[in-house]
Amino acid sequence: MHFELGEEVRVFDGYDDDRGHYEQRGDDLDSTVQEIAGQYFGFQDDLLDAIVEQDDCWPPDGDEPFLDRNFNYTPRPISVASYYERWEALREELRTRRRYFSAEASSFFSEIFSDIELLVAHSEGREESVVKNCAPGFEIYRGRLCNSDSVAGAIVASPFKEVGPPPSEVARSGRMNAEGISVLYASSDLHTCVAELRPSIGSRVAVITLVTTKQLRLVDFRALESSRKPGAISYFQDDFSEILERSAFIRGLHRVISTPVIPGREHEYLVTQLMAEYLGHVRKPAFDGIIFESVQKRGGANIVLFRGASDFPVSYRDNSVSFYSVSAMQYTHTKEAYFEKSDGSILFHFEGYDDLEW
Repeated sequence: MHFELGEEVRVFDGYDDDRGHYEQRGDDLDSTVQEIAGQYFGFQDDLLDAIVEQDDCWPPDGDEPFLDRNFNYTPRPISVASYYERWEALREELRTRRRYFSAEASSFFSEIFSDIELLVAHSEGREESVVKNCAPGFEIYRGRLCNSDSVAGAIVASPFKEVGPPPSEVARSGRMNAEGISVLYASSDLHTCVAELRPSIGSRVAVITLVTTKQLRLVDFRALESSRKPGAISYFQDDFSEILERSAFIRGLHRVISTPVIPGREHEYLVTQLMAEYLGHVRKPAFDGIIFESVQKRGGANIVLFRGASDFPVSYRDNSVSFYSVSAMQYTHTKEAYFEKSDGSILFHFEGYDDLEW
């Protein structure tokens, strides 16, 4: 059942009404049936009578009817908790029990990304695919901190070797790769590239421009937030709730993978590392990389390219190496919680979460 009885709420009529009265939220049975069916029938009254008669209710035994013309109904809220629970369980399995050939990981990612090519995002009245096809010649930026003259000299002598993708033997663990697995982290623009290095004041940064050398298929996680599969779904589908829950989880996946990880908790990367391996090597057809929003610069984008059979599909743009000195930084903050003291207890209010009493 995709609807439930509307909640009874107290309503006050003006300032002089200190008692109020109760009203039920939602739409009446007639309107609810029209919403489900998607149309109005000329025999609507007969249809409603037939629906009410189908209610398996026997008042002499104390049963209360669910279907009644005098009741209002609201859609049942969907919950993506089961998907987040599976995400957390998978992370725990990867951290403490097994890392490779996880049956749960294969099942989970196959379900989530089964039809990602069909998803479209809505932006400014337009529809665009979640999968981006980037033509050869697409420019991206890659940077490196260089706080010594010797490092700067090595970069000038060999920019691509020193600032380009790291060889496997020195590849450190990151958001989208395990230690020893080389992926190319880059940015969509110069300013994002510098910000992603998280330099301190006075640091020197070297940035190079890379150019893609072939057609690439990238999953744009930014577009997932407003994505949906074309075509209507019906309340009469057996998997109606499952479709809505999966869609809601997919739309929130961008926030999950782009959230900063606190130093010392790098194990939080385990699931995103496995996800990247799935998208780049296990899934058929595989993808060449992903795009997600930068948390260091608003409006900027990070691009991660997976290594191909031989190397990365990029080349160095001649004479593109530049050096920058960091002279200032700007920080913004968001109030996460506030608290109230009442009757000896403390009630914490967290943005986006349920209140917690302490």
